[in-house]
Amino acid sequence: NNTLGQLGNGSYNNGSAYLAPKRDHNVSFKSVDAGLGHSLALDENNNLYAWGHNIHGVIGDGRSDNFVTTPKKILNKTFKVVSAGAYHSIAIDSNNDLYTWGYNAFGQLGNGNGGSVSNRVLAPTLITRGVY
Repeated sequence: NNTLGQLGNGSYNNGSAYLAPKRDHNVSFKSVDAGLGHSLALDENNNLYAWGHNIHGVIGDGRSDNFVTTPKKILNKTFKVVSAGAYHSIAIDSNNDLYTWGYNAFGQLGNGNGGSVSNRVLAPTLITRGVY
């Protein structure tokens, strides 16, 4: 299903489904995680990419409530691990620093500011340094 652009193939909401893997870009990925309507991936050089429905800023490009229909590089740093929640995203960079962004109504970003339906962070934000 690609109704939210989560396949990263340059389209969304077209009612089409892909029943087999399809390569639509020239980036080689080594790790990927899928959220409710967005996806995160690390390329072979550990660069972070995101795509899909950017509700609550889950893509991390400083915007919200838009669609990113092809993989978009996020930040100019390298990462080791990414994880996509339903409406939030988490990543650990090469220095073991923890970053979070997206929806935070339940405190899932770990920044101490949860508890409000309107609380969201639109770009990766440093939460802790080198803990992991």
